[in-house]
Amino acid sequence: MPSTLLRNRVEVITYSILIEGKAISREYQVLSIQVVYEINRIPFAKIKLADGGVAEQDDFKAGNSEDFVPGKKITIKAGYQSQEKDIFKGVIVKHSIKIDGAGSELHIECRHQAFKTTIGRKNRVFINNKDSDAITKILNEYGLTVQVSTTQHLHEQLIQHYATDWDFILMRADFNGFLVMPQLEKIKIASPLLSAEPKYEIQYGLTMRKLEIGVDARNQFKKVTAYSWDYTNQELIKAQGDPESTQLAGNFSPNKLADVGAPSDYILQTSAQLSDKVLNAWSTAKLVRSKLAFLQGTVSFMGADDIYPGDTLRLSGLSKRFNGKVFVRAVSHTLAEGDWNTEVMLGLGESWFVENQPNIEAPATAGNTPPFKGLTTGLVTKIDGDPLGQFRVQVKIPTLQADQDSLWARMSSFYASNEAGAIFYPEIGDEVLLGFLNEDPQNPVILGKLYSSKRKPPFSTLEAGADIDADNKTKGFVSRSKLMIKFEEEKKIISIVTPGANKIVLDDDQQSILITDQHGNKLTLSKDGIIMESAKDVSIKAKGAIKLESTQDTIIKASGNLKGEGVEIAFKGSAKFAAEGAMAELKGSGQTTIKGGIVMIN
Repeated sequence: MPSTLLRNRVEVITYSILIEGKAISREYQVLSIQVVYEINRIPFAKIKLADGGVAEQDDFKAGNSEDFVPGKKITIKAGYQSQEKDIFKGVIVKHSIKIDGAGSELHIECRHQAFKTTIGRKNRVFINNKDSDAITKILNEYGLTVQVSTTQHLHEQLIQHYATDWDFILMRADFNGFLVMPQLEKIKIASPLLSAEPKYEIQYGLTMRKLEIGVDARNQFKKVTAYSWDYTNQELIKAQGDPESTQLAGNFSPNKLADVGAPSDYILQTSAQLSDKVLNAWSTAKLVRSKLAFLQGTVSFMGADDIYPGDTLRLSGLSKRFNGKVFVRAVSHTLAEGDWNTEVMLGLGESWFVENQPNIEAPATAGNTPPFKGLTTGLVTKIDGDPLGQFRVQVKIPTLQADQDSLWARMSSFYASNEAGAIFYPEIGDEVLLGFLNEDPQNPVILGKLYSSKRKPPFSTLEAGADIDADNKTKGFVSRSKLMIKFEEEKKIISIVTPGANKIVLDDDQQSILITDQHGNKLTLSKDGIIMESAKDVSIKAKGAIKLESTQDTIIKASGNLKGEGVEIAFKGSAKFAAEGAMAELKGSGQTTIKGGIVMIN
């Protein structure tokens, strides 16, 4: 059974403020103390003191002292009949003064030690870490006491890109269905434990001071499914969230409320590759948020020092619509005018942390100029003469109006290395696609070139009947002067062609390689052998030897004369040697020898 908060009306409320472990002077007139703990926020405390005045003796004792200097550690205690307990520990971060018709006040603002995680953007890379491991490592760097529930998925690489540690922690916790629940000297990061026994019962007419709560059907979902693209298997994968079965306050059915307007299946999706376990955690987190958003509001009662975000309370004495267990989102303690009031925020908004938190990202362009968001088109005006020698291309952006000067843009390439790479600069007048580094218009980059009905792709006009077909059978490259490399997917043909009709064709369909030139010369390599055809003479010259060899007959035939010349000429037939002609002549300027086993003449 939960405890009640009944107090004797004559019990005196007391408090203490300790700076660096020492109680402040009783001469200081404390007007009010406020302490706030809230899920996903840094705990803070605000103290108002009456200090100073126009009279000479009013010398701003508190403001001039060294007690309330930023950086000093502070502890705030509160209780009844001097039985005080700590309700806040932190550090002073702000010291200010306010003067109006009522007098002058010293305002002191304090933060939990975790506030340091919100200052400064950082970059981190976590290799083979779970989210819980990364969160713990970060918080340990600040010397904080943490309790982090273990997450399931092991990330090959987890990147924190130029974000505060606090924002990164909250985003990763949120994605896993965890809440960051700060306490006095500990930060607890875990799923909400809705099945926990309520810490206190708050009863209307007995312990309840104020109440304002309500149920909203718009944030209730029956089913949540998360989708991701699995590029390994080239398929869409999905996982459904696990519903929370714990019944919270009231007798409304969340499923019936979901019928009021929610879709039958609330969809989450990402094009990043996530495992089914991560998708399950993500979709479950949304269902849990929907459950916590079921009933929201505030309730206040006499001060209680041991209630923290993530606890549960029980409401009673109300209608059956609202009696029962409620979830604590935030706790606010206010001590003023001899009273201690604790106000609790109930429930949790259904939106993700990132949807409600501004400035998680750094300002576009680092804040130095208005950003150029998204992509735009440009027209090439010059490809040489870069004044910085960075091989940039000059482009004109039409939307900057016609009278604007051109910009120099870096050009991306599918292969760019030191003195190596692909050189395909655009032509003057070409339309190009531009992006901007960090959305800074002073740093444009050409991402690619664009076709249109006015600037058509080459194979739609190069050959009669050729077009970009639905089967995407033709690919290739055509230069400005019509130098062409063409790929025909269906027949598996590669053609290299010049505008002068010189051509090399690698043809799997005909199982051949064909080389032709503009003079009618032709070389064919096919399954039938090699055929060399020349429109005129064929000359073969070698500085070394020329050897012709075949495993079958070798035939040399000429319609005209057949001549051969050499220092020595030797022909040999292993079976027979024959020379024949209408006339035959054997002649030697020196000795002539005819020799054989039998020599027959005529």
